[in-house]
Amino acid sequence: MPSLNLLGRLARRNRAFVLACAGIFLLFEFLVAAAVSTLNVEAMGTQIFATLPPMLQVMFGDQLATMFTSSGMLAFGWNHPIVLALGGAVAVLLGTRAIAAEVESGAIELVLAQPISRAGYFGTHVLFALAALALVAGAGLAGSLLGESAYGLPLFHPAPALALTFNFWLLQSSFFGLALLLSSGAREAGRAGGAAFLLLLASFLMQAIGGLIKKYAFLLPWSLYERYLPRTLLATGHVPSASLAVLGGVLLASLALAWWRFRRRDLP
Repeated sequence: MPSLNLLGRLARRNRAFVLACAGIFLLFEFLVAAAVSTLNVEAMGTQIFATLPPMLQVMFGDQLATMFTSSGMLAFGWNHPIVLALGGAVAVLLGTRAIAAEVESGAIELVLAQPISRAGYFGTHVLFALAALALVAGAGLAGSLLGESAYGLPLFHPAPALALTFNFWLLQSSFFGLALLLSSGAREAGRAGGAAFLLLLASFLMQAIGGLIKKYAFLLPWSLYERYLPRTLLATGHVPSASLAVLGGVLLASLALAWWRFRRRDLP
């Protein structure tokens, strides 16, 4: 059962960083909507396409056609590296701090000396992290809706908006699970956090390279970011079953393995 005292401690320790990331996400999506309202994105896309060499026109033609529309630009705002970095930073930080950082500082012995079991400790960290990531995702949605309302853009319909927000949350939650798994067996927060960051970076690069160069398209199924496609979500209004299966499976499997390692390890 989650510990209210530990939840309060986690909130005090992490609220500044989580709220800062949520605020930046909200502001970024608001500014994306502002930019879309002041630019003729279709004409801009045509001009950019005309300046590209023929080889790049063939390579990027379909992507530019879907990106340089109002809805395409709003979707790109949810797939921008800044946005992905914000969500990934919260996921990695909370996963790393849950165990490895507490072991390194020696605080975990003091916490578990209180009337709280390892299961309660572990479950409280998971609950807090998933709630924090939901807050960050919700802030992004609020930014999009506020920007669209302020600048007279077509509002997200409820189903696509919820699908986009949920898929973003599930993506970042899966990275939290992986970070927690690395943290569960580590004694140094730096090593666990560094390894988790490299996993995020590798996943991002596999999607980027596989999407740009056809002969490397075999990398796409191995990237978790490939299970998060905002333009598709906004067009269909539901999260693809493959995304649910992969991201949900990674989250559940990583949490299960992290718990298995944590309950058997010696502390500190």
